[in-house]
Amino acid sequence: MNLALLSSALIFIGMSAANGGRVAVTLLALHLHASPFIVGTLLATYSALPALVAIPAGRVIDRIGVQIPVIIGLLMFGGALLLGAAWPTLPMLYVVALLIGTGSIGISIALSNAVGMFSTPSDRTRNFSIYTIGVSASNAAGPVIIGFAIDHLGFQNGFLLLSVFAVIGLAVFWVNRHTFPGPRPKAAAPAQKQHSLELLLDKNLRHVFLASTTVAMIWDVFGFVAPVWGTQLGLSASSIGMILGAFSAATFTIRLILPLLTARFSEWALIASTIFCSGVGFAVIPFATSFTPLLLTSIILGGGFGFGYPMLLSVAYAASPKGREAEVAGIRYAVGAAVHFSVPLALGAMTTALGIAGVSWASSAVMFGGSWNARRQARLHARHKASPTAEN
Repeated sequence: MNLALLSSALIFIGMSAANGGRVAVTLLALHLHASPFIVGTLLATYSALPALVAIPAGRVIDRIGVQIPVIIGLLMFGGALLLGAAWPTLPMLYVVALLIGTGSIGISIALSNAVGMFSTPSDRTRNFSIYTIGVSASNAAGPVIIGFAIDHLGFQNGFLLLSVFAVIGLAVFWVNRHTFPGPRPKAAAPAQKQHSLELLLDKNLRHVFLASTTVAMIWDVFGFVAPVWGTQLGLSASSIGMILGAFSAATFTIRLILPLLTARFSEWALIASTIFCSGVGFAVIPFATSFTPLLLTSIILGGGFGFGYPMLLSVAYAASPKGREAEVAGIRYAVGAAVHFSVPLALGAMTTALGIAGVSWASSAVMFGGSWNARRQARLHARHKASPTAEN
């Protein structure tokens, strides 16, 4: 099987469990009468450890390959979900969130790096588009499955159902494990004296990391606002799951046609469009006061978000020094994890002070600012292509 397709299938299976677990944790916390601030701290817990270990994890993956990190990640998903089923209490939800967030490092960095390693410059964007179809499909499937499972089976059985996905993922990976790269030859490994700070200071990568920060906020803000706002509006768990799933269904649909768009538009232009569409979506959320308008807003946000992630993977891999691609992915993941950690905490406090409207409009302003910077990069890269001596 094509490695991009296989990676897409694995990321779909594994992250369906993780994303469904994320929604289950949020809804169970609200069911246990947790405040918006407590919900914010739970969501931040997903990224607490990843923010600290993603960069060294990337360096390790550069050396040992894909197989071990993916297996460890899937085992952590399964264990976390079983703990949620056995002890559905607020303290245990923090453990579940920590395990799911940390397990995501092995899955996301390792599989995306494998896709990049087995791609050429001519097919890299297409392969990352295929890979991210699995990502967006998991974002759609996980929330919808757990929403209906909670309504019809209860929280504990919902956690058990999601744990089955982790088991299936382990079986699929084990059967196909030799398709994925093992340890990198010592001659190809990066020198130990190199420091990750060099990558952070690299001019081309710096703009990638900045755009990654902005794009990472999109899912964090919506993943916080939709359950809290939906609960305040009196929507059921399945309705909230459908709204969250619609976001990812729109992302999935856009990524199916992404190869056609990349033939006409540059990667940076599509990244800028992602962030701009998100600014529009967040601006209108406070006016979506029932299921249907909130669902339509979710589709707008998801459709815009669909452009960004595969383009960021492609430009980041292309700008990475040889032999340090997973380390760059680790930095990008760490930047995103830091956003995932800090944004929910800030949102929890902001919601208490400003309400959902204040949070949404503040997020919209950030998105419009990020879109302006990404459009500037699109113009600079276009100028560089037209004149190779131009500064980028």
